[in-house]
Amino acid sequence: MKANRDCHFGRILLIGVFLVALSFSASAGVQKRIVVNLRRQTLSRFEADAEAKVVDCVTGRAGKETTPGEFAIASKEKDYVSKTYKVDMPYSMFFTPDKKAIHFTEFAKLRSLARYLGLDSPGSHGCVGVDMDDAKALFDWTDVGTPIIVIEGTLDGTWSARDDSREFVLAIDGDVVKLTEVRGTAGRLTRNARLKRTGASETFRIERANDEAVLQLLGFADAALRQAIIDHHPDPSYLVVTRDAAADGTESVKGEWHGVVVKKAPDGKFKELVQPKDAPAKAYVFAH
Repeated sequence: MKANRDCHFGRILLIGVFLVALSFSASAGVQKRIVVNLRRQTLSRFEADAEAKVVDCVTGRAGKETTPGEFAIASKEKDYVSKTYKVDMPYSMFFTPDKKAIHFTEFAKLRSLARYLGLDSPGSHGCVGVDMDDAKALFDWTDVGTPIIVIEGTLDGTWSARDDSREFVLAIDGDVVKLTEVRGTAGRLTRNARLKRTGASETFRIERANDEAVLQLLGFADAALRQAIIDHHPDPSYLVVTRDAAADGTESVKGEWHGVVVKKAPDGKFKELVQPKDAPAKAYVFAH
């Protein structure tokens, strides 16, 4: 009941528009974004990183999956009719070159629930279907270039890992992360972050800035030393996480922490900064 392949609609032109839209969304600092969570069968819209609304949606069935990744709305058509499936697709918002779209779908909420419960047959042909009121509201709210993140949702939940010097807690909801770092008696610090796909399936990067508050948490008590570190422009430290499922069904998240390294002179003053990408990584295993 969905159209996700339409070769007769000017595929080459659409690819060009799609690339322009991606460029626009990256350069214009777009504050809106849509997140489709495949596991939950939900669609969330965000404004300035605050979730404005979440609605039920239905995504692709086996063999016609809705592809995870980062996209942008390339074009919009209020009264589109699929040439492939011969069905109406009101309020279509196309976000891939092969014409996957967010659009109105009959019985979207019921089909969303069925998909969430594990039934495959109610799924779409790869598009993201929503109820009529939700489709119209999204159509009016979005612009060409609005980012769309399609995420597996398999990392949702709270995960923690620790070693002798620190503890990490990840509270993940879609592509939003609350990253809490605990450093013994030094205290704790919580930052909001985003899951950034690295290209591999279900592998993401979570960044944490190395600013004044973080440097204090890391034990750099001397203000002059902290300022020297900041003056050398440390890149954000980052955690690369991948979901891992054991044969017995136990789920965990494997993580590699890439942190900034500061080398000090014998007198305790700043000597050298090693950026996170050049520093040795430390492995963690996160559990629920």
